[in-house]
Amino acid sequence: MSACAGRNAIKCEVYISNPKIQLKVYLILVAISHFEIRGHDLLFICKKLHNKMLEMNDNSGILISIFKRKGGEGLFTKVIDESNSSPYKHILSSLAEDEKGLLIYYKNDDEWVLLTNKKIVTSSNEIIFHNDIANVSFALHEEYKNRIMDKNDFTRLEVRDKNNRTYILCIEKGKPYHGFYQVIHFMAG
Repeated sequence: MSACAGRNAIKCEVYISNPKIQLKVYLILVAISHFEIRGHDLLFICKKLHNKMLEMNDNSGILISIFKRKGGEGLFTKVIDESNSSPYKHILSSLAEDEKGLLIYYKNDDEWVLLTNKKIVTSSNEIIFHNDIANVSFALHEEYKNRIMDKNDFTRLEVRDKNNRTYILCIEKGKPYHGFYQVIHFMAG
């Protein structure tokens, strides 16, 4: 997309799939170039535009909706909100300012998996960023090794990233397991 108005044209190369957002960005760029906005005002407008685009790209609601629809909470697995976040404060406090916890499987301090709006973090300090996830599957080898044959009793997911590294996530069996699987499958999409 490019905006050209007046002597001082601004060219902006951005990939935005939503046509409504494309129009808003175009209009803002035309206004910036028309009024010859400079310095701190331009920086302020760019930061606001960047933050708005990040908000539009945040798919937290979609991820939680998939989790609830395809699986659900369990005894140790919860959708994180303000009313139930206090037991996980020591984990959530390490998140970046623009990051929020969405789902957590928390059995104890040594066994937990946190899904944020940007990454998956485990109690063993493994971090998998959403945009690095290439594939998710049932960790059949791990399950069969422990003689678990019923899909409803599975607790491990195998996540492979774009660099072909494999991570085994331990999740609560039943609905939470299936919900986490579907959410990660959507992210790998």
